[in-house]
Amino acid sequence: MKHIEMRPIGVVRRISPDEDDRDRSLVTTIEIEEALEPALAGIEEWSHIYVLFWMERTPGREEPILQHEKDGVGILAARSPIHPNPIGLTLVELVRREGNVLWVRGLDAYDGTPVLDVKPYPDWEKGQLIVVTDFEIPGWLKGILERGSGASPMSQLSEERTAEFYAQTYDQSVPDWPGEMDFYQGMAAEVKRSGGAVLEVASGTGRVAIRLAQQGVSVVGLDLSPQMLEVAREKTAGLENVRWVQADMRSFELGQTFDLVIIPGHAFQNLNTPQDQVACLECIRRHLHPGGLLVVHLDHQDVSWLGELLGEKGGRFEKAEQFRHPESGRQVRTSRSWSYEPAGQTAICQTVWEELETDGRVVNRWQTRPIRLHCVFRFEMEHLLARAGFAVEAVYGDFSRHALGDDSSEMVWVARRSPQGG
Repeated sequence: MKHIEMRPIGVVRRISPDEDDRDRSLVTTIEIEEALEPALAGIEEWSHIYVLFWMERTPGREEPILQHEKDGVGILAARSPIHPNPIGLTLVELVRREGNVLWVRGLDAYDGTPVLDVKPYPDWEKGQLIVVTDFEIPGWLKGILERGSGASPMSQLSEERTAEFYAQTYDQSVPDWPGEMDFYQGMAAEVKRSGGAVLEVASGTGRVAIRLAQQGVSVVGLDLSPQMLEVAREKTAGLENVRWVQADMRSFELGQTFDLVIIPGHAFQNLNTPQDQVACLECIRRHLHPGGLLVVHLDHQDVSWLGELLGEKGGRFEKAEQFRHPESGRQVRTSRSWSYEPAGQTAICQTVWEELETDGRVVNRWQTRPIRLHCVFRFEMEHLLARAGFAVEAVYGDFSRHALGDDSSEMVWVARRSPQGG
């Protein structure tokens, strides 16, 4: 057979060089050679493409391996990297194109992998699309699929790296809502006069809790993220009237009760089932003095926007906020995608951050896994509060205490612990 030569047309750039290449929920970029950018014209109209790449990390062998030792399956009968030619082929979702850069989801290739070609999916011939739906798979693969697999150590490393970045930059990327701090500080002032304490659930880096503590009121901040709490503790060194606790908002025991509990910043929407929502509210109720108040800040759902997510807008990354990295001082640009699952009232968000050098080069990337947020509607929340032993005192459309209306973007619930119940 005659010798064949190929040259790469681009290279894979993963969010992080140590990221798990098998995590297909993540978005990856492919940098195509600049001279070939005109050849990409129109590719963004396709939703999926094939990516062919050279698995250069596969070690060479003098004697080729023909079968897997454990099960005797031939290497040409499996998606193995030890083929005679280490060519990878993956069908990916094309998220967007920016010049000569393709953003794709689902690529199982390492950072720096040479890309040989890209081709649109599906194929077609004589005016007909060629999509195979009646395929068969061998028994050994069915066994693997039934057994499943957990997250790999590399995937966990990538998640921890993103969590650290998010905690470091949270204060820069998440601003206060208009009137928010005046609202909470006014309520905290009343608690201080009575000698009581405030609990913030899902306190993050202390965006709200710290400023309440600086008023002189006793505050406890509770969050699940150790990275967020580490930042909060660093910010409050020497402030003796604030305590930080790592715990799950659905189940915690703090050994004290409070006059006021707050859940700012839509954090309650991280609870995706009625069981989790009620568990959280009942746990909060147990930590409130009789007659104590609960404030829950929720998004007031824009059903027209949710409807758009069921169309072309769903799952597509769009540019979002920009901010300065607090340590490097470099500009960080954000891209975010949203999709919606009506049956579960679930909005799914995925975020990519890129740290830019002054010449515009991307020097760092971070990405979240898909985050599922429950879209809570007005009377659903009213029922949840009643079920958990709360009496609604008010529901506002903003922090200026305007009535909730059709055009309100927020819901601010104020509920009092009912005397009946546990």
